[in-house]
Amino acid sequence: MQQGPYVPIQSSNGPKQKGAKRESPFPLLIISIAFSFMLLGAILNFMAEQKEAPDSEDFSFEGYQEAIDEYNDSVQNLEAISSLFMLFGTIGLGAGLFFYAAEASSHLPDYARAALMLGAMYYLVRMATSEISIVDMLTLFGSIS
Repeated sequence: MQQGPYVPIQSSNGPKQKGAKRESPFPLLIISIAFSFMLLGAILNFMAEQKEAPDSEDFSFEGYQEAIDEYNDSVQNLEAISSLFMLFGTIGLGAGLFFYAAEASSHLPDYARAALMLGAMYYLVRMATSEISIVDMLTLFGSIS
């Protein structure tokens, strides 16, 4: 039996290289949706502020009372939906930043990942425990300007 020249099997004892790990688009998707919710909340809040009350000259007394009640109801509905979307947006932004720091930031150096994780955790804790919520702060700063 004749065999070819001996070729040794080369084995490396070093760490095995990981294959190209595909990063999940989930955190960036959450952040995008959260910003969309916040933008929609701001638009609805603007619509609530810009809605004009009915003019009393166009209605009888009973008709004006009914029109003003409908106006107040619609403004309250717009403001409530606006604050709901703003709240969903702020919570979603915190969750998206947390998941981004945990999952999709492997391309960043370790110190940057740690800083991003600390910032996201601080944001979530402050949002949940502060006496004045983020929505209240946005409303307060919106009324100042």
